[in-house]
Amino acid sequence: MRKLGFFLFFVYTLGELNFFSLSVYAQDLKSFDRVKILEDKISVLEDYLKLRFSTFEKALQEKEDSIGEWQKQSRNLTVQMQEAHEKISLLEKEIEALKQDRAKKITSEKAKIEPETNLQNIETNQPSLSPEVEKWLSLGKTGDSLEQKLHAVKQLNEQDRLDSTQALSFLLKEEDYYVRMAVLKSLAKKQAKKALPMVLEMLNDKDISVRQQAHVTLKKITGLSVLYNPQSNKDKRAQGFANWKNEIQKKYKEER
Repeated sequence: MRKLGFFLFFVYTLGELNFFSLSVYAQDLKSFDRVKILEDKISVLEDYLKLRFSTFEKALQEKEDSIGEWQKQSRNLTVQMQEAHEKISLLEKEIEALKQDRAKKITSEKAKIEPETNLQNIETNQPSLSPEVEKWLSLGKTGDSLEQKLHAVKQLNEQDRLDSTQALSFLLKEEDYYVRMAVLKSLAKKQAKKALPMVLEMLNDKDISVRQQAHVTLKKITGLSVLYNPQSNKDKRAQGFANWKNEIQKKYKEER
């Protein structure tokens, strides 16, 4: 009995071991299938990632090419802008040089008539002033009212003397523009050639009416017609002044 029981126990134990082994084997088989499935999934994922990465690399390369082209264009534009700035700088220097040259010409044209010019040779005798002329000249300068000064100009205009013209020329420096206007009209009536340098300077007078009258007086004394507009700007008036000066010098040089 004891041996039979031991035998049965042995058979039972062996059966349990076989069942355990089969279960383990089945479990190992399932794990292997699962691993195989996972490996297949990983392989598919790798292929997908490789494809995506390749697409990304291609797109990135295109972007880099575009950026490179933009950078090239940007460098070209920078060079062009630098060249343009250099050209502008050169043009500004040329313009400044032209302005300076023009200013020098205008200054020279506005220069006062020098003693050695031909205008000096026009009736150069400068007699001393007579007491009568001195009296009216003094009143023209120091008169208490405008009426007195204008009366002095009228009296000097009526004087048939060379020194009266000289006295009238002195009054061209008076502050009151009515006096300067009256003097210019008187000089025109007298055909006072020796007063031409002083009358010419009145083309630069601060008052437009005086400039206009100076222009008229020059025409009446010289018989010349020169382009000059008293209402124009300073530069154009300077050109008109130079035109008058040149024409007067030319006229009286030919008459010598």
